[in-house]
Amino acid sequence: SRPLGPTGMRPYFEDFEAPLVGGMVPQAYNVVEAAGGNIAVTDQDAESGGQSLRIVDAAGQVHSYNPHLYFIPAHTGATTRVSFDLKIEADTYLVHEWRDGLQADYNTGPIFTIFESRIYVDGLDAISLPEHQWIHFEVAAGLGTDADGTWSLRVDGPIGNLVAASDLSVRDGAWEELFWLGFVSFATTATEVALDNLVIVNSGFEQ
Repeated sequence: SRPLGPTGMRPYFEDFEAPLVGGMVPQAYNVVEAAGGNIAVTDQDAESGGQSLRIVDAAGQVHSYNPHLYFIPAHTGATTRVSFDLKIEADTYLVHEWRDGLQADYNTGPIFTIFESRIYVDGLDAISLPEHQWIHFEVAAGLGTDADGTWSLRVDGPIGNLVAASDLSVRDGAWEELFWLGFVSFATTATEVALDNLVIVNSGFEQ
């Protein structure tokens, strides 16, 4: 049985100001190929401060899911909240996903896709997103005994709220633990997305 009390990854706050330019994401698994894709801190753009993260895709990747980065939070109870800012391009094809395992038989909880400047979420109509402007995302879901098969999503653009949904169904009904949290670029052409102000917090550590 799982241990009681907060477990796994402690509250994580990354504004990419401390990592060296050209470095990857601290405490995350950063997966890139040699075919031109990259994940690197940059000082060329930022939502706040002077640095952010660039996820750069390119044609010719052996695996369509590269480049990608992920964390292993190992959160098994309470509520996990994740927030971050993205700046997308017209060709951005990005998936943000929460899974309960690292193997092929995992279940997916919260998930959304950004493709052709729209966000696609199970249960919602596709919603247009602005290009080349910072967009704020907030995702939350209960875990373990607090899991109820739903999750929430809020998306705010430069001129106001774009999405506010609190009763979205998780992709797989059996999902109730967070052992993989990732950002995956599926683009097959040269494009990039910027990421800033990444926060991963489980409420068990706040009690």
